[in-house]
Amino acid sequence: MSLGVQLLRDAILNSLKVSELAGARALVVDPTGETASAFYRRFGFFDLPGTTRMVLRLI
Repeated sequence: MSLGVQLLRDAILNSLKVSELAGARALVVDPTGETASAFYRRFGFFDLPGTTRMVLRLI
C-alpha cells in the first residue's frame, strides 16, 4: 500500500470518527490536477459541481 493510500485511509477513518461526533456528512478535497483527481476517484470521491473540489459522502 503506497504512502498516499495510507494517508487517505487514515484521513477517511478520522473523518468518520468526527462525523459521529460533529455530524459531518462529507469529506471534501481540493485536488491539484487530473492525476490527483484520478487518485481520489479510485476511492469513491466525485466532482462537486461548479468547483474544482471533490467530495466523499461519509454517511
